[in-house]
Amino acid sequence: IMPLTKLNATLGLTGTLPAVSGANLTGISAGKILQIQQTYHDQGSSNVGTNSTSFVDITGMTDTITASATSSKIFGIVVLNGHAVQNTAINSICTMQRGIGGSFTDMGSGNYGLAHNYHTTFGTTCFTFLDSPNSTAELTYKLQAKCDNSSYTAYIMRGNSRNSITLFEIEG
Repeated sequence: IMPLTKLNATLGLTGTLPAVSGANLTGISAGKILQIQQTYHDQGSSNVGTNSTSFVDITGMTDTITASATSSKIFGIVVLNGHAVQNTAINSICTMQRGIGGSFTDMGSGNYGLAHNYHTTFGTTCFTFLDSPNSTAELTYKLQAKCDNSSYTAYIMRGNSRNSITLFEIEG
């Protein structure tokens, strides 16, 4: 039999404290990371930009992962170095698309995407997404971007920068 230890918050902790065990906890999921997939895109010497007012694929910013269970979730982190616009009267908007067997679904919110920028100074943009693909097929995630005024350029990646997509499979 273990002696009862009383705690008095006004006096501090005294006596020997019992060891804590999680053996009797139920209904708690650890949400383990099952795998991590990362791709880097080292941008050449020129900037990557678009003046398209519709989302277009950004070359080199695609990654794939195959979930081990249909209940798994995919958590993604995207890092873009050199995100800027040519004029502050426009927005550069980015989103991610998830593809299963050649059919793609937008991970963003339609026209507003997952990230945007309206600064003319090149900076780093990071954004995340959480996906529940309900599939064990190979999943393809690709970056898309657009500009909201075709008279100007939305820059996505600056020349000589390293950009990345990191995908985590989370146990469901």
